[in-house]
Amino acid sequence: MSHLYRFYAQPEDTDPSQVILRDEEAHHALHVLRLKVGAEVGVFDGQGNDWTCRVEECSRKELTCRVLEHCYTEPAESKVIVSLAWLNKDKAVEALIQRCTELGVGEFRFFRGEHSGRAPKSSPKWEKWAVESCKQCGRVWVPQCSVAEGLAEVLRDGETTLVASLGEDALALRDSIDPGRDINIVIGPEGDFSEGELAQLIRLEARPISLGDATYRSEVAAGVMSALVMYELGRLG
Repeated sequence: MSHLYRFYAQPEDTDPSQVILRDEEAHHALHVLRLKVGAEVGVFDGQGNDWTCRVEECSRKELTCRVLEHCYTEPAESKVIVSLAWLNKDKAVEALIQRCTELGVGEFRFFRGEHSGRAPKSSPKWEKWAVESCKQCGRVWVPQCSVAEGLAEVLRDGETTLVASLGEDALALRDSIDPGRDINIVIGPEGDFSEGELAQLIRLEARPISLGDATYRSEVAAGVMSALVMYELGRLG
């Protein structure tokens, strides 16, 4: 359905026979694309469901679309998570969410590092940026976003924790991924991790991974590491 215009519908606005587009999605369809009754569109709900639909009714603020075909995509066996110390600029956060969503990252956890300038604050823009990226690349799972007070809250037992490192103890990425386990990519603040945070990572047996000799901005490091992990998982061809 790549040739169709793609729209996002809230799960509560979908059922087996019809999908309703509201708010910004309806505005874009009606007033930007000027779609009419009879037009075929693609719709997804961010939870794996993807529909081919035909527009049946149009009002000023919503479209009712009849389902023609439904496809469900199972979530990835191993979810890739990016846990990032808070960035100070919205543009950097936007770039991070857009690029990593396109790559297939399934969750973002923003935390306040001990060397971070300020604490993260949740924003409705995050979902909007993620949805737009899913539209662009055809993904049907919109990643979750959350905020945490500190590093400890984004670390989970049962996940493989990878940390970007410039140290000589860095491991080969392909030898650091456990099949079937979720992968948590942890990126520190510009001022790097504190000694206490490094101790937390060591206790959880986090694995240091080299990204080469260059020192990247945090959002770039997250994108590079996400792409490398996806490649090793066989999801980038």
